[in-house]
Amino acid sequence: MIPANGWESNIYQVRLFADPQLFDDENLTVGFFYRAFDFRRQLIAQLKEYAPDLIAFSVVTDFYEWACDFAALIKSEVNAPIIFGGIHPTSVPEKVIIRDFVDMVCIGEGEYPMLELADSLGRGKPDYSIKNIWFKEPDGTVIKNDLRPLIEDLDELPPADKELFYEAAPHYSQCYFIMASRGCPNACSYCCHSFLKDLYRGKGRYLRFRSPQNVLAELRTAKNKYRINMIRFHDDDLMVFNVKWLEEFSRGYAEEIKIPFTCFVHPNTVTQEKALLLKKAGCYDVEIGVQSISPQTRNDMLHRYVDNKRLIESINHLKRAGLRIITDNIIGI
Repeated sequence: MIPANGWESNIYQVRLFADPQLFDDENLTVGFFYRAFDFRRQLIAQLKEYAPDLIAFSVVTDFYEWACDFAALIKSEVNAPIIFGGIHPTSVPEKVIIRDFVDMVCIGEGEYPMLELADSLGRGKPDYSIKNIWFKEPDGTVIKNDLRPLIEDLDELPPADKELFYEAAPHYSQCYFIMASRGCPNACSYCCHSFLKDLYRGKGRYLRFRSPQNVLAELRTAKNKYRINMIRFHDDDLMVFNVKWLEEFSRGYAEEIKIPFTCFVHPNTVTQEKALLLKKAGCYDVEIGVQSISPQTRNDMLHRYVDNKRLIESINHLKRAGLRIITDNIIGI
């Protein structure tokens, strides 16, 4: 449900502060060079000048320790509440909320909870009853609010403000990231959906889709506004959409957008017709998950129920459509 006065009922000034993490990311760590190129002190100085009323961290597990170290530094110098959200705090909120520098945790979808939190702070006092948010009181008591239902109509959400990212790190603008859906029909054991499906059980339809018109409208705006060289769909499976959706999307994309794009697909949803529609739209490569050459490992350990015959058929469909194929494989299991 859209807020009574619309998404722009209150206008909040928002700024993204991005740490480039030079020489200390998930691919490369060189301590000497990282210390020489550590941008955190500069960012804290900028934060102090900006004087925010709320500081939010979006946290995946890979960068949880980085987020904790940085939040502790910020907390020692900036007088503002800190909220952690994202898949890691959603998965283990009890372990996150107890950290000294974390005042709140947002669990699950955050659009409406964050809007309500901003509204309450704008009124001068946080509303401790906001669903999806856990609050820590000064004495350490944690208020654990319930989870609200999933957002049913994704078209009601405004497109993400990518300008925040492009201003903080201009190189992001070379590739436009977008999702046309939320959720996944599968629950592979190594994926967050295996957890989120249980978390949201009974809270609404888990797999939801934006309309093709809504997706194309966002891409038209992005094309006119930014110098985009490539578009990447981060949906877990772009072929989970039905043929009618893909036909309308393919036609509109080929006529109006005309920018090469890449996406993920699942072997169980690949058909020759869908592969040809993606190619017609402008897709130049797809990532398809193999994960293990052993069907027993895929089924028993990964809960990824794809037999070898279906996997080979899917790859052949993609090859016949002229799509470049990248396979995902989990090594060491």
